[in-house]
Amino acid sequence: MNILIISHEFPPSGGGAGIVAKQYCNYFIENDHSVTLLSATAREKNSNLFKVIKPTNIKLLWPIAYYFKLKELNLENYDRIILNDIGATIVAGLFFNTNILAKSIIVLHGQEPEQVYENPSCIYKIINVEKYYHRSILLSKKIIAVSFYMKSKFIDSLHKKDKKIIESKIIVAYSGVDLKKSSHLKNKNKNKKIKIITVSRIEKDKGIDDIIYLSNKFKSMGLDFDWTVIGSGSYLKKIKKITLKSNLNDSVFFIGKIPHDNLSSYYEMSDVFVLLSRLKESFGLVYLESQLCGCPAIGLNQYGVKESIFHNKSGFLVNNIEEIIPIISNKLYEELVFDVNLFSEFSNSKAKERINRIIHE
Repeated sequence: MNILIISHEFPPSGGGAGIVAKQYCNYFIENDHSVTLLSATAREKNSNLFKVIKPTNIKLLWPIAYYFKLKELNLENYDRIILNDIGATIVAGLFFNTNILAKSIIVLHGQEPEQVYENPSCIYKIINVEKYYHRSILLSKKIIAVSFYMKSKFIDSLHKKDKKIIESKIIVAYSGVDLKKSSHLKNKNKNKKIKIITVSRIEKDKGIDDIIYLSNKFKSMGLDFDWTVIGSGSYLKKIKKITLKSNLNDSVFFIGKIPHDNLSSYYEMSDVFVLLSRLKESFGLVYLESQLCGCPAIGLNQYGVKESIFHNKSGFLVNNIEEIIPIISNKLYEELVFDVNLFSEFSNSKAKERINRIIHE
């Protein structure tokens, strides 16, 4: 098949949606498909593997930049078009005709209901994003949700009129991870110091303030610990000031964003992963990745996070922040027994099979 992937997010820019776009590129190539990527943020150069087309990344005017690049392509030549994020889906709703949309597959990653239907930005309201996004959703061939929670969340946000039609097109397809990198959960830290890690966008709603609360608790208990925080975001400057003011700068370390491929070494050096996001997370790839690197994950027992942590087997699902304190202070994570078979549905091979089946249906 000749496949076009449109994704405004692509590594190293963006987050989970970009990672999935790169995975799809690799999966399709491994299945002998021809792949073209249209992305304003991709840094990849054209290679023997896939072609990269880069629209100019102009703030607010990016749909126009994509339009001019799309005009240079003959969309009739593509068998399938993957609309990998909100930006791609909006562009398709604006500029694709009915026949092109009918061979397009949309991917839902997390914040679509909030950003499009429930709480759109002023700019989205002005350009009537809901109208064009909904046109894509309604006329597309299929819709991929990255978790069962994401499917349910999206369906609940739809207008009653089109709900049944759209619901019938939604398929759940988990993202893939490399099971070959899996490590046994064990006490890797022979010193008494507890090594905690968080990987996330640094935003208030991601539960970043909990790091300060828990660190103060651990300090008062006399625990010897280091907490490494990886990521960037709008809350980074403020949380650094709070950390300094709380006299925690000798225990809590913010090291910024690092390449995704380098994360595994940080997980492997850590004892436990903690992220208490307050957002309605669609899944939570970071929880999965940390567990497979031998670093038990702790997350809130809600939304899509529940699908990415195996409670009391590879990590812990907690109902509130206080439940974390005995898990870490008593090192309960050291008692977990790792079983790679728990993660079989998340393997790259299974993910590749799923996406290949979806594009052929």
